[in-house]
Amino acid sequence: MTNLEKEIPLFPLGAVVLFPDMPLNLRIFEERYKQLVTDVLEAEPIFGIVLIKEGKEVGQAAKPRAIGTIARIIEATPLDNGNFYLSMMGLERFEIMEIVRSAPYLVAKVQMLEDTSPDVPSEILTAAQDSFSEYVRSVTAAQGGWVRGIAQEDNPVKLSYLIASTLRAEPVVKQHLLEVPSVVDRLVMETALLGQSTTRLKARALESGPATRFSKN
Repeated sequence: MTNLEKEIPLFPLGAVVLFPDMPLNLRIFEERYKQLVTDVLEAEPIFGIVLIKEGKEVGQAAKPRAIGTIARIIEATPLDNGNFYLSMMGLERFEIMEIVRSAPYLVAKVQMLEDTSPDVPSEILTAAQDSFSEYVRSVTAAQGGWVRGIAQEDNPVKLSYLIASTLRAEPVVKQHLLEVPSVVDRLVMETALLGQSTTRLKARALESGPATRFSKN
């Protein structure tokens, strides 16, 4: 294997897509995944989070989608009956090249993926930042709150993953964003999705009456 390839355990999930630089907490209760956690804690505390393509989380091994994200365990808290509560952080994207083992849990040979188009035009970055800020304000207002200022992420790669992780969307939509190889293309897609979501939130707010306010201050 090259230095961009490695063998890692896989943890398929039915409704969660993990992105690089984003946190994830999981409660581990199924026996095979308790074994997975025990094994990686004794070696390198990483494994792959992948969205399920076919099958279910519990029971026979599910068929995962080809692209996922490496998760590093930051803290593993033992619970009753050998269960774990994990605090993790996404590291980098990978593509499954081959499933090399299916029991007691999936193990795959994967290749790390790098984002392309690191030089993002300023107008695309600014549009994504502005759309994200407006979306956060709209979500906060819909929950009865308000926000005065939102810290801007200037790194386009990190911004693209922050938006993808924060956006309220179906797992298949988030998976598509994870699979997009170009940062520019991902930000353009996210700007459109943010605009659509913000429009819907504001429309619902108008229907519900004047109690919900959207502040740009």
